[in-house]
Amino acid sequence: MSQPTQITTLLQRLYRGESSSWSNLLDRIYPRLRGLITGLIRREFPASQEQPTEIVHEISLRLLNRRPQPWANSDHFFRSTLKLARFILLDRLRTQHRRESLSRYFSTEQNPETSHQDLQEAVSRLGALDPRQARIVSMIYISGLSETEAAADLGISERTIRRELASARLWLRSQLAPK
Repeated sequence: MSQPTQITTLLQRLYRGESSSWSNLLDRIYPRLRGLITGLIRREFPASQEQPTEIVHEISLRLLNRRPQPWANSDHFFRSTLKLARFILLDRLRTQHRRESLSRYFSTEQNPETSHQDLQEAVSRLGALDPRQARIVSMIYISGLSETEAAADLGISERTIRRELASARLWLRSQLAPK
């Protein structure tokens, strides 16, 4: 039996509820999946620092933690997992970009290297004083929502969002300033 046929058979068994097929399937798909993801990173994410092994492991965990799907064949499976890998890589890139823009925004000449952890701690302290301001900062700088989206989500005006955000920025800068 050829490798693609073996993989298709294991995928079908997994779909029927034979969870014991999972480890056997992983042994067979791992090398090819890692190679495909390595190519994906080189072609579409050349500046990425992500390791193919990490992406393969995340895909494996996601597949393991959801209900098995009826894959038509091994090609269908690999195309679907590459699509999932692309989403994972894009999501990680967005998260990294948000962290960098947040750190860059709150860095000052006196404190050019504000760490993400320092920012998170400062936002947590802000949350104890003014939960709405902390939520607005999180929505805009961490979740990436626009002021309009944040206003709609909180049921307040954009003008209120801008005012609360300006106040939060001042407070956060004072907290992050070197002492």
